[in-house]
Amino acid sequence: MDTYYLIARNRKDNTFKVLKLQETWYLGREKGREDVFTRGNNLEAIDLVTTRFSSESEMAERMAMHGYIPDSNVDIFIASKRKKDGKSYIRFDEVLYNQNANRNAAIRRVAQTSLAGDFRADSYDLGYIYDEVISLAYSADDYLDMLLDGEMNVPKNFAEQLRVIKGQVEIPTDLKDSANFGARDYATVRNIVESINRLESLGCTSREDRYILNGEFIEVNIGKRMALVPELAVQLDKDYVEGQLSLFSLLDEEGKKKVVEATAAIAAEEKLYPAKIKVDRSLEKDQKRKEIYRVLRSLPVGAIYKERGSDEFKVNLDLFLHYPLAEDEAKKVNTYLTGNLPKYFAWYMRDYRLLCDANKDGFTPPSEIAEMQKDVEYDIKRIDNRFKSSKCLNMAYEWCMVMEGALKRDKAVSEGAKVVTDTDDKAKTYGKK
Repeated sequence: MDTYYLIARNRKDNTFKVLKLQETWYLGREKGREDVFTRGNNLEAIDLVTTRFSSESEMAERMAMHGYIPDSNVDIFIASKRKKDGKSYIRFDEVLYNQNANRNAAIRRVAQTSLAGDFRADSYDLGYIYDEVISLAYSADDYLDMLLDGEMNVPKNFAEQLRVIKGQVEIPTDLKDSANFGARDYATVRNIVESINRLESLGCTSREDRYILNGEFIEVNIGKRMALVPELAVQLDKDYVEGQLSLFSLLDEEGKKKVVEATAAIAAEEKLYPAKIKVDRSLEKDQKRKEIYRVLRSLPVGAIYKERGSDEFKVNLDLFLHYPLAEDEAKKVNTYLTGNLPKYFAWYMRDYRLLCDANKDGFTPPSEIAEMQKDVEYDIKRIDNRFKSSKCLNMAYEWCMVMEGALKRDKAVSEGAKVVTDTDDKAKTYGKK
């Protein structure tokens, strides 16, 4: 059986810690021992711990509060050491959290029975999860495409079982009853659940940009995780003893010096961020429109607010706490949304988030969700009427790109990045975060 490790990677300096799990956290106080902590665990045990939390931030804050990690600004993921064709490699899996009560209860029961050595391919809870993935693959083409293209951690052999859904006139709910349908191990089932959780976190409606957002979700961490692979290969070895020296210790002094210098240079380069926000103005009209709505759905709540005692809507410049806008950026942010567009943007962001929350909570009646959907569609109609003017569309697109770029830059600075000008050659190489 494969051994899995729960990893907390510090986003500031890219150091990491293998998190030990106490037996009682996943077996309960009746069966678990309080004095037993293990680095390497079954995947089921890790999931039974992490699914007690609603999000990465909640879990990180709890761990930091109790001293398990020094800083809550971490990327938490699962790593395991595998062999294929005689070669070792490190596999990454995403963490499961409690994003949906019913789904979470189902996967926890599957994990508990699997941990006890009783993984049953025909259980009721598995049927519930299969119903969800089949319905979602039917209703969301982008989700099915991501599964088939290997953009989720769901194995290809399971994803191919869903290909028959394409072109069906009704949800093929009986697909799960087919003789060859289903997962053969717990890891596949939990990654199915993770893929559903991930899609819901990307957005509540089936749109082309969810494919892009999923790519960004992967890209934001994969580079930094890959940088840990050499040391993970040592620490995830079954014979590893905490405190032992790594291969680095076998280098002579000159070799050590070169490694330290190279690592320092890479770390410094990775912390560079360009001062100037680049805007791609070559996009076609429809592409610009899609980018505008993508940015609006991702902006923080209150990015545009109604001034107290006034009917005027303004951009919240307090969002840029660590690196204020340059003069030309501030001018664009404050003036490029003309007429009623600030108000329409604010209404759209509000109504879209209300709709997403209603879809997620599982308690809002369908009739209310339908009304919320109508509100969102009406917001889009009003905005699109303004976009009949090419000038208005281009200025709104410029506004969105500047806002998004400035927020990314501000976040990078808050995490220790150094802002550099275009006169520094490295800015061109390492501008992408």
